[in-house]
Amino acid sequence: MQQNIFTNSRSRASFIIIFGFAVCLFAMPPPSSPAVPQLIAYYDFEGADTPSFPVNFESHPPAIVSGSTLILTNLPSTVTSQEPGKPLNVPSGAAPNFTALGLNRSQTHTPADMDMPLTSLNGFQNMSVSFAISNTGNGYAFYQGFYSTNGGGAFTSIGAPQSILASTGTILTFTVPAAANNAPSLVLRIEFSAGQSPGSILQTTIDNIQVNGTVAVPTAASVSVSGRVLTPDGTGLRNAIVQLTDRSGNVRSAISSPFGYYRFEGVQAGATYVLDVASKRYTFSPRVVNILDEINDLDLTAEPLGLSTIDIADKTFPRRSGGF
Repeated sequence: MQQNIFTNSRSRASFIIIFGFAVCLFAMPPPSSPAVPQLIAYYDFEGADTPSFPVNFESHPPAIVSGSTLILTNLPSTVTSQEPGKPLNVPSGAAPNFTALGLNRSQTHTPADMDMPLTSLNGFQNMSVSFAISNTGNGYAFYQGFYSTNGGGAFTSIGAPQSILASTGTILTFTVPAAANNAPSLVLRIEFSAGQSPGSILQTTIDNIQVNGTVAVPTAASVSVSGRVLTPDGTGLRNAIVQLTDRSGNVRSAISSPFGYYRFEGVQAGATYVLDVASKRYTFSPRVVNILDEINDLDLTAEPLGLSTIDIADKTFPRRSGGF
């Protein structure tokens, strides 16, 4: 059982102040809403070379995944080269675009795969892959997406192979099926096929591979929150109205039993709430609680008559009731 509790004064203005403070401290939303697409991985081939290749294969900022390294199959370093960066598919905040990956001998190295390991705690959703490419008439003729949900043990194809037309630069994409959502050991693959040249002349240049999608968030568990409503001398207070308010302003109420017990069921864990008590005889200070697990001893004690306190970070400052 875990909880963080800060006590504020009984006034409604103080209630709003401490609730706002606690929401900022305990319930800050993620940097981006899970519903908003984010740059999950970004392979721009910039930085120190990945031995024995002439470019860097790591995922770089502004992507949220770090430590993921592109894995090439049937594309040894002998058929790769360092080429000028392509000014296509570059996200805002990326490093200067100096370097791209060049490929040759496409006929003798086909199909050729680029695998992107995307290990995460909860996986990703609504994903798409895009990359910049230039291609001569003798380069790879087709590309296709694949995914693996078991760390690369087995791959599933995504649609049919798509044509790669000859161009000095274009952006190609594919959408990852929902079957790959939430896979903690996800690997995405770009496969190039139908290479047409056995020579060492540059035919295909790849740059700025992006994986975009949303971060999967686990569903928060529902827990119970209970305790007692007590008078200043520790006696249970009956028929007091206990209110539980979430950060959206939704309010739930419970009435204390003859011995002061109250209980809320189905409270979403991992969120911040305010507990307040309405009583005709006593004054209570609102409590801000960050609920991480079930709580069964969250007692709410009335203030001594004529005196209230502000208790923040283990420092108590007495003051008179009725003002802040």
